[in-house]
Amino acid sequence: MNICFLTGKIVQSPKQLLYQGNYSTKLSIILPNNKRGLFLQYVTGLAKGKVGQDIFELYSLGDYIILEGSLSLQENKDLNSGFNKSILVNIYRLHPAHLIYK
Repeated sequence: MNICFLTGKIVQSPKQLLYQGNYSTKLSIILPNNKRGLFLQYVTGLAKGKVGQDIFELYSLGDYIILEGSLSLQENKDLNSGFNKSILVNIYRLHPAHLIYK
């Protein structure tokens, strides 16, 4: 089991999804890089239950968060280039963050 902590910025408003009678929340996050204020990678976060509900109600576009969860690769079928892989984070816990760049 892999558990990681990631600091990220929400780049798309959280969306609630209904699948087989259960709600989950999906959000797009970008991971910052310390060097020159650049950004490293886009990831997709998925949270269920109370954590998902909290994300949907409390966080919005542009907020920084610290995620605790597990990483997995997600394959997406793209019509132009075949298969495209992206990173999926299954979120277990969420912590607010405030980053200050100098």
